[in-house]
Amino acid sequence: MSVLSARSEASAGPLVGVPIETIPRTADYIACHAALHPDRTAIEHFGDHISYARLDNMLRKVTVALSRYRLPVGSRVCVAIESKLPNLVILMACDNLGLVTCSLSVAEGDSALPALHGAGLLVTDRPKYWKGARSRLMVDAQWIERTRQLATDGYEQLCVPARPAMPLRLRRSSGTTGHTKLMVATRRAEEYRSRSDLMLMGMSEQSRYWPTLGFDVGSVLTQSQLCLRLGGTLVITLSIPGQVHELIVRERITHLRLFQPELREVLASLPADWTPPPGLTLILGAAPIGRALWDEVLTRLASRIVYTYNSNESGPIASMGPDGRGVVRPGVALEVVDDDDRPLPFGEAGHLRIRTPALPNGYLGDPEGTRAVFRKGWFYPNDIGLLERPRVLRLIDRRQDVINVGGRKLPGRPYAMALMRVPGVVDAHVTSLVTERGQSECVAFVVLDAAVDRAELPDRFAPVHLPHYGRVAIQVVEALPRTHNGKVSREGILALYDGAACRHVGQ
Repeated sequence: MSVLSARSEASAGPLVGVPIETIPRTADYIACHAALHPDRTAIEHFGDHISYARLDNMLRKVTVALSRYRLPVGSRVCVAIESKLPNLVILMACDNLGLVTCSLSVAEGDSALPALHGAGLLVTDRPKYWKGARSRLMVDAQWIERTRQLATDGYEQLCVPARPAMPLRLRRSSGTTGHTKLMVATRRAEEYRSRSDLMLMGMSEQSRYWPTLGFDVGSVLTQSQLCLRLGGTLVITLSIPGQVHELIVRERITHLRLFQPELREVLASLPADWTPPPGLTLILGAAPIGRALWDEVLTRLASRIVYTYNSNESGPIASMGPDGRGVVRPGVALEVVDDDDRPLPFGEAGHLRIRTPALPNGYLGDPEGTRAVFRKGWFYPNDIGLLERPRVLRLIDRRQDVINVGGRKLPGRPYAMALMRVPGVVDAHVTSLVTERGQSECVAFVVLDAAVDRAELPDRFAPVHLPHYGRVAIQVVEALPRTHNGKVSREGILALYDGAACRHVGQ
């Protein structure tokens, strides 16, 4: 059946015969909660308590407003709105209309252009945001007021049947090795991600989830909608450095999403007499976490950590503990293979390859990139690891960060974790670079606390130096360059390297 006929089928009345399989949308769950307990708070938006009934009404009006653009089912809509409330409502309204959404950060530059190219509509609150979409909708005070005045008659007829194979989201790769790549995620794939998070997060109708990151981070959007599906409360407020712990208590947060660098800032700001609230779940991802930091979090901040190894291509892969060890999630097939794609035995390190129900067919408009990482039904994430026994995974490093030391290949991650144990080190990344003389050099990029005397660097790092890494160059940087989902950018690291600024440890 043509996607263009889906809208007419939606208005054709009850179906006769074998029912067509559909998947409930987040809007369907919100409507159910609005009917069951209309006054329950769905979203707390800077102190404004938005009930499920009110959210359902907002969603209906925005769906009617967007329908007036008459975009065909399957059209691409890019959403770049700083305010989380209209951002989320517009994304869910597009879902109702069968439109394929791509979330962008308002701070993005050229990385947004591939997603905008060919988009039917750009929805933004920034008048000077990148051009490229065929139409533009400015979400300003006037548009919001006009939308409030709309009637919602005929709303149900506007909503397209949510078929499992229909495209739903345009996801983007992490961009760690350069430009981001685009992937079409079906409704079935997104539902798998949501169900996997349901098992991981431990959310319920009592949950209060604080998404400190933007919806351009795909997992944050998935978790926010999961909270609403379950009848919980989404807390949208300003994340102020040094005050996160106060907001956790005041807003009674049960689930908090942070990147690892932000986590260190939160821990550093905790008062000595602060008592962690009971039942707080901290959701982490995108960077390794060592045993010392893990234990500090459980002692000083949260009672539970949810830390996953995942990719934008595959969704959740493994539930991780500290120091790179974890368990492969149900529904995920993971193998360790050699350079010729032959499976390796337990305990032997090699290339990881993964298969999940969320895998796309490949990268949109990038056959070369697709062939590089999607082969014979497997996704190759360019990670090195091993299986200690069935389903027990140990991550070693990214392939591009493996260091060649005298012909021996060593992962950079263990050295970075050793540096993180040095007092005053806020963040660290270790990789191998080729110098101007064409020589391979092991370089550690470190972010230091402002109080650290840089003249002490060699003496400070010597005690944790791992001798088998040989001579290591240490370069202090203001911050590690990271992608929109928190991973260290290889391209950004290469741009930061300055051999003259490096100090050296080891021989």
